[in-house]
Amino acid sequence: MEQLSLVMTDIRTLKQEHENLKRQMRTFKKTSIFNKSNGNMSLPFDAFDKRQLTETPVHRVAFLAALTREVSLGYHQQVEFDKIITNEGRAYSSSDGHFIAPYRGLYLLSTTLFNTEGHTLPMEIVRNGIQLAAMFLDDDDYNMASQTVLVVLQQGDRLWVRRFRDSGSANLDATPTQLYNTFSGVLLYEM
Repeated sequence: MEQLSLVMTDIRTLKQEHENLKRQMRTFKKTSIFNKSNGNMSLPFDAFDKRQLTETPVHRVAFLAALTREVSLGYHQQVEFDKIITNEGRAYSSSDGHFIAPYRGLYLLSTTLFNTEGHTLPMEIVRNGIQLAAMFLDDDDYNMASQTVLVVLQQGDRLWVRRFRDSGSANLDATPTQLYNTFSGVLLYEM
């Protein structure tokens, strides 16, 4: 009789676990993306972590801007990338070339620059006027240089690309159809 009681308890426990699994599966199906081509399902988030359903939504910040004209840069002159291709979160301004961090977080920022032949270009990415990374484009020929930074930014921090040393004439080469010079960034996650 005692053994029968234990078996009945086990059966009730298994039924409860079965009901919990069915409930989780319904949640999974509601929140998953079903790929008919291979029969796989994927989740945009962990459907079984209910905290993710009630937390503050994730802020999206990403930008890509390009230069559409040749510019001559003076000492400490910033590049005003005038063609906005992407500006999710509206944190980049083409009027002054500045990206302003709307949230505290980890950001990935990058620039690629292309100089005119015969022009030396010492360039830098700066945060609030302080150099984060530098690059140098030689005057021997047309040259390209890139820099990428991974940096924690405070809300309101300003980043831009500028010339940092006076070394004679300095031109970036560009046309509306040849977007060689770009500045981009993305918020990886908030902190």
